[in-house]
Amino acid sequence: MEGIDYSDVLKEPSAMEMVYTVFTNNLELDENGVPLNSRHCEERAAQWLRHYCDPAYKVEPPFAEFEYEGHRPPVLKNAPDWRPER
Repeated sequence: MEGIDYSDVLKEPSAMEMVYTVFTNNLELDENGVPLNSRHCEERAAQWLRHYCDPAYKVEPPFAEFEYEGHRPPVLKNAPDWRPER
């Protein structure tokens, strides 16, 4: 992806977080935790990054919702009344 200015991503933590999100949401592991499709994950994360830096870039195939969906940490069973500070 030569010719793309990625410097904005370094200034925008949520953009870098999304790169990791797309990568990990696509990741498949075998029963021993060995990645089965890391190259595919790299390509999808790179496509997201390119689209972020160049909105005219068309991602093919388009992202499915699961690919960019974030996840909240689980609520601990031993701390059911815990609430984030407001």
